[in-house]
Amino acid sequence: MTTAAGVLGLLFGGVFAVAVAGQSAPADGPRYMNGTDLVRPLDYREWPFLGSGLGLTYEGEGGTPAGPPAFTNTFVNPSAYCAFMQTGRWPDGTVLVLEFRRSQTGTPPNTTGRFQGELVGPLCGP
Repeated sequence: MTTAAGVLGLLFGGVFAVAVAGQSAPADGPRYMNGTDLVRPLDYREWPFLGSGLGLTYEGEGGTPAGPPAFTNTFVNPSAYCAFMQTGRWPDGTVLVLEFRRSQTGTPPNTTGRFQGELVGPLCGP
């Protein structure tokens, strides 16, 4: 009887450990410095690319931007993307990075269209 209880205890412990591990935060989720400052992921350009825009403006910016329009690129952490593809919902802890790049034109062979130039910066921290 004690052997059966021991086996059941080990089985329960294993199932519990797997369940707890499944609930832990993904390695590619949000990271904070000092518990409050969101840290920019260094490898975000290897994450799934959601889309790009040219000259998009956002509420509250006010006025007409000086200079040529900027490109924006949006990336999402891989684990959140996988969860979204399975469920159709973004899970808590989803990290989206909005990157800004200068737009350029007039460089041969391109004379009238725009292409992405140097990085201006992502929207989030260091």
